[in-house]
Amino acid sequence: MAKNELQFKTETEEAEWWPKNQDLIAERFEQARASGKLGNGTVARVAGERAKQAGASPTITIRLAEDDLARARV
Repeated sequence: MAKNELQFKTETEEAEWWPKNQDLIAERFEQARASGKLGNGTVARVAGERAKQAGASPTITIRLAEDDLARARV
């Protein structure tokens, strides 16, 4: 499956496609693993690299009601 091979007109169409094609997806993963093309933690690694390149985020202070702060902590 090429990166842009699947084209869906709507999110609903895509959401319906994935469960109907679990066997195809599993087969493609097995093919990728057998050919050594299956990455390990690729998304997390790329996100971490991008975060390092972007540098430090600015610190922002906002006021929140205590109830909202308590809910955010949960």
